[in-house]
Amino acid sequence: MSIGITKGAVAIVTGGAGGIGSATCRQLARAGMHVVVADVAASGEAVAARIRAEGLHAVYRRLDVASEASWQE
Repeated sequence: MSIGITKGAVAIVTGGAGGIGSATCRQLARAGMHVVVADVAASGEAVAARIRAEGLHAVYRRLDVASEASWQE
């Protein structure tokens, strides 16, 4: 990836449960970031669990990016 990555920083990946999103989550976590897998799909928890199984940092949070109330949560 050609973005600035700071180990220990937090990355929020919207659409993190999908194909590209989950691959991005894994790459960021492997680079040392704390990843938030943000998605409306509950399968985001499985993505986060696979990342944690590698000893890396990830959590799943339900997020509908089109909903202001969801962002406020």
